Amino acid sequence: MEESNILWTRNIFTRLSANIETIVKGQKKCIRYILAGFASGGHIL
Repeated sequence: MEESNILWTRNIFTRLSANIETIVKGQKKCIRYILAGFASGGHIL
């Protein structure tokens, strides 16, 4: 994977996480785990 793709992906997930955090306050770690699960094609229970 090229560095530009990695930076683009990281930027998207950072923005998405920040957006979700505006609604779900105080759960930054959980939000990151959920996004990582979705990104890896897994499921979230």
